[in-house]
Amino acid sequence: MNKKWFYATVLSLLAGLCLLLLNVQQTEASSDGYLYWGEEQSTEYAPLHLYTLNWSGDVLDRGGMNLSSLSLTSSSREADIVINQYGAFGARSITKLSSRDLSERTSIYQQGTLNSVTMSQGDIYLITLHDGKYAKIRIDRISSGSVAFSYVFEVEAPAVTSTPTPVQTPIATQAPVVTQAPVVTQAPVVTQPPVATLPPSSSGNQTVPQPTAIPATSNDQVITLTIGNKQAYINNKATSLSTSPVVKNGTTLVPLRFIATSIGAGVEWDNKTQRITITHEGKIIILTVNSKTATINGVPTTLLTAPIVSNGTTLVPIRFISETFNMKVNYNSVTQVITITGGSAVSGSNGQGSSSNSGGSSSSGSTATNQPVHTKSIFGAWKLTGGFDREAGGVAIFEDGTYIHRVMYEGEKKGKWRYAEVGEVPDLSNAIILQYGYQNVDWAVGFDAQGNFKMYYRILISAGGLYGGREYGWSEDTIGTKHSDRPEDIKQIRMSAIEYDYSKYYGSWNLWIEGGAISIYNPATGEYIGHKLSYGADGGTLTINANGTYTLKTYLVTQTGKWRPADYNEVPGYNGAIILEAGDGKQAWAMYGTPSGKMALAYDTDGKYTDGSTIWIIQFVLDKSK
Repeated sequence: MNKKWFYATVLSLLAGLCLLLLNVQQTEASSDGYLYWGEEQSTEYAPLHLYTLNWSGDVLDRGGMNLSSLSLTSSSREADIVINQYGAFGARSITKLSSRDLSERTSIYQQGTLNSVTMSQGDIYLITLHDGKYAKIRIDRISSGSVAFSYVFEVEAPAVTSTPTPVQTPIATQAPVVTQAPVVTQAPVVTQPPVATLPPSSSGNQTVPQPTAIPATSNDQVITLTIGNKQAYINNKATSLSTSPVVKNGTTLVPLRFIATSIGAGVEWDNKTQRITITHEGKIIILTVNSKTATINGVPTTLLTAPIVSNGTTLVPIRFISETFNMKVNYNSVTQVITITGGSAVSGSNGQGSSSNSGGSSSSGSTATNQPVHTKSIFGAWKLTGGFDREAGGVAIFEDGTYIHRVMYEGEKKGKWRYAEVGEVPDLSNAIILQYGYQNVDWAVGFDAQGNFKMYYRILISAGGLYGGREYGWSEDTIGTKHSDRPEDIKQIRMSAIEYDYSKYYGSWNLWIEGGAISIYNPATGEYIGHKLSYGADGGTLTINANGTYTLKTYLVTQTGKWRPADYNEVPGYNGAIILEAGDGKQAWAMYGTPSGKMALAYDTDGKYTDGSTIWIIQFVLDKSK
């Protein structure tokens, strides 16, 4: 068989298969498979980033520019792009486009995504922003100290014009139907209030109208949502939804957990049965995804539309909300704003799982009565294991809504956690989400159907094109065993398989400032003419005590404090070092043995390598005091 013919045939078949996959994906991800763009804007990136972009990790690890505010930030999670002085352009994802028109709609099925490119004047890139939305950028001018560029933000697709549905006379035997608006059947009707204007939404691309709040008792909640918009309001306080309200077959569906937790109801999710259990004021309500049958205190009832899961969020008919929780529902057909009034107000609630108890302070992720009750306590320190029984570090879950994730041979990440939405992590029961965890992605923590503690990390599903229509999934990473009920005991979980002997540091040490050759230059010509030798100088003393304390005396400062073992890779290349916390009263100092056999004392410069690790500079060498 002719090899060229064979290879050409194989490539042709693969191309046909790819086109087939793209067509399948298009029907699932978008109505027409395109992204649309707002008004073109221009700005300048200055000063340019001083460092080489991180080629093996997060290119935004030192921050960059937030496109919404046009401000430079040191926060990786808030930055959208970075441009350095060496001609590199970085973002979470970058796809170079062949089009030269920023306003031209863009197919979502792009290939060749990178996180950094060498930019050229005139290039247009499609990028992913920090909030998951898209933008397009055109490089207009490159100069020595700045880069001018134009950009557009993603906006909603243009509405498709359709013939209005004629008004139908209600039939006496049927529930009233509101034409051209989501159906709210058999719900108490409230006169539509006057319409007011809200501040711009978080996307900055539209103004969301909001009706004046319906008068309510002091103990009621007033919840305002808008069809197709993720911004909601609880008692006029803005919050963000993971999924916006939608209309399906003429019925309005709203996020269940958001409404339930806003009025103090508890929500439980059973992944095996796809069942949701809600407890509220003596009622036990059970619903099942994709089933119209529900029970209230054991009595069956039929829903207008079955609950669905969209982007990890369970949505239920608004009629169910009004009837089950005895709440009033108002719909403004002009603004498409839904106002839900009633229920018991939860002090400090934002509808996203945070609340306050009368006995103490409020914190995101705290164990309030409206939060899921875990079948096993998730709070404490957990030792993690990866494939082939290898050690993988540990994770600590604190009841105040914070976490510490220690990754073997890598380091640790601290942050805040939240409760997962119903169905957000299908394989884990009552999961929590570690926000912006290790490698700057979300991690899911919870128990599987067998009660095993597991951790998953969030991934983008890319089948068929650019993130497959922005669908997210989870990939299993590690399993855990309880190390301690005290989360602070996470420090006992080692970060390296090597056990270090810290007793070698104990005792009293003389400090010495090393000398060396100092070059001499002709001041007139600038040419090198020779050198002179500096013999160094006495630097003071250092005492390291076995009880975890130290005393440092130098020509600048006398400091007493505590020392601790350095975390893995905290002092790059010198694992087994110790850290003198606030060694000079301000910055930390590190003590470690060098390859030449000397003991060294280095100070924290506040600088960072491209991988994010601290830069230490040796200040003293030490010898054991006699």
